[in-house]
Amino acid sequence: MPTTKREELSALVERLEAEIDELSRRRGEALARIRSAEERFEELEERRAALSPKAFSGDEEAAAELEQVEDEHDRIARSSRVARSAVPEFDRMIKEARGRLGEAREGVHRERYAELQNQSAALDPERDELAGRLVEILDKQADLHLDMVNEVRQSGDGDEANRMFVSGNGTRSWIEDRFSRWLR
Repeated sequence: MPTTKREELSALVERLEAEIDELSRRRGEALARIRSAEERFEELEERRAALSPKAFSGDEEAAAELEQVEDEHDRIARSSRVARSAVPEFDRMIKEARGRLGEAREGVHRERYAELQNQSAALDPERDELAGRLVEILDKQADLHLDMVNEVRQSGDGDEANRMFVSGNGTRSWIEDRFSRWLR
């Protein structure tokens, strides 16, 4: 049983796909009936042509068979007219169902996007907490690096202390290496 809006829309997509398949199948049956009727009309016309002179000449057996041919022709003609009328209606129904299917599919994607957006937003507090902790650690490392530079300076090697200060503590390159894919 669908529980989310996306599941409901996914179920609707499945139902619409099945509806389109069924309408297409029925449309195909109507077209097949039309083709079959046209073929049978040719056969009946040939039989009518053969029986008409005999029936006109008074052959009762030929007249009875001609009447059966005419009845069959009328029955097939009615069936063919129904099928011909049904084809454009099936086309219209298929077109409408495809439109609804497109809307339902778009809805599935919109709902999935909203779900993903909510999942992403749910990670924000944890990300912010970890970022805060990382800032604390990087601040401690920066303080330690400054203390190291001062110790080198106090030892009398001012040039080395200056090089250490200018080169930094490597935090920037570490951040770029570790987080480059999110810094673009």
